[in-house]
Amino acid sequence: MSIGLNWIIFKNRLTLVVKNLDNKKIFDERIVKKNKNEYKIWMPYKSKLAAAIYNGLEIFPIKKDSILLYLGSEIESTASFLSDIVGENGLIYCIQEKDQSEIRNMKELAGKRTNVIPLIYEIRHPKEYSSLEAKTVDIIYADIKDKNLLEILLENCKIYLRKKGFLIFVIPTSDLIELDNKNNNLGRKINDLEIIQIINLNSYHKKHSIIIARY
Repeated sequence: MSIGLNWIIFKNRLTLVVKNLDNKKIFDERIVKKNKNEYKIWMPYKSKLAAAIYNGLEIFPIKKDSILLYLGSEIESTASFLSDIVGENGLIYCIQEKDQSEIRNMKELAGKRTNVIPLIYEIRHPKEYSSLEAKTVDIIYADIKDKNLLEILLENCKIYLRKKGFLIFVIPTSDLIELDNKNNNLGRKINDLEIIQIINLNSYHKKHSIIIARY
């Protein structure tokens, strides 16, 4: 488990929290103070990545100083928490397309955190954002809706993800069957991806799962 993540007892329940990077509230996060530290409650009903941790994510590769490529939604409830985890020397490249509310959230987050770089590009054309200062990233996190999801992610991995880097992506659970039919070695490798774990998120996000893979 990452150093930035903690479990605390809050209202008699084991609760996932992230240590607040700068003791400032960015969105409408719930803040708790414990042992002279300030923490943000990471709610699994709002963040699919938090839900994956609650549902047994075994490897959480995002750590202090990590460099991420963040593709898609949940800026307010996921990207902002990852900003706390990677810290001042980490970096998150946030790519958004047309969702105006997410673009606003992305810009608001970047305005308050120097470790978030906001970019507006078509995720389907990753070569368009090849001007990233960091030529490779440690992790790609993706929560996007597209019928060509796997092809898009593999292209992003090919261009930006370092060797042995991690891909974490949200997928409709129903698509796992189709994915398995196309790749009868699901659970081992899909093209250049070694599948590490598949987590069903149905208890928090119906009909969704998360896959974590190593490139």
